[in-house]
Amino acid sequence: MHPKSELLCGRDMHDPNNKKPVMVYIHGGSYMEGTGNMIDGSILASHGNVIVVTVNYRLGVL
Repeated sequence: MHPKSELLCGRDMHDPNNKKPVMVYIHGGSYMEGTGNMIDGSILASHGNVIVVTVNYRLGVL
């Protein structure tokens, strides 16, 4: 797992001079396992010139 910073959460990342497509990755796992950082979005972002967004969500009780 790659530790990610929450520094950019809730920030406006608008840049009108440099428009890029945005790809959102929502992990599967049948509601049993998985995390948003199972893939390294930086590789896709650097090769595809896109912005990659990953999300996490709770998979059951604590």
